[in-house]
Amino acid sequence: MIDKSSYLWYNLLTMLQTVSLSSKNQVTIPSVFAKALNLKRGQRLVVELQGNSLVFTPPEELVLRLSGIIQSKKPISNEELERIIEKAKDQNFSTQP
Repeated sequence: MIDKSSYLWYNLLTMLQTVSLSSKNQVTIPSVFAKALNLKRGQRLVVELQGNSLVFTPPEELVLRLSGIIQSKKPISNEELERIIEKAKDQNFSTQP
């Protein structure tokens, strides 16, 4: 049986990984994290700066976090909601500078 201290150290050490920044400012996500988060090659992620850290989030998770924030005095149709979402994606997730 593993004592609590050893278990905590094991978890800490397995959740810490070192990565390198490439000449193109790219970072490779360690496979253990990609597998744990079910990330797929080519999948887009939202990147945000939090203090001295970069946080990568799947867009779907961001939508879930933001759900319920939009308030409207009148009901929004599905078509209008889709239009709003597409506009927000174009404005916030565009790959063009």
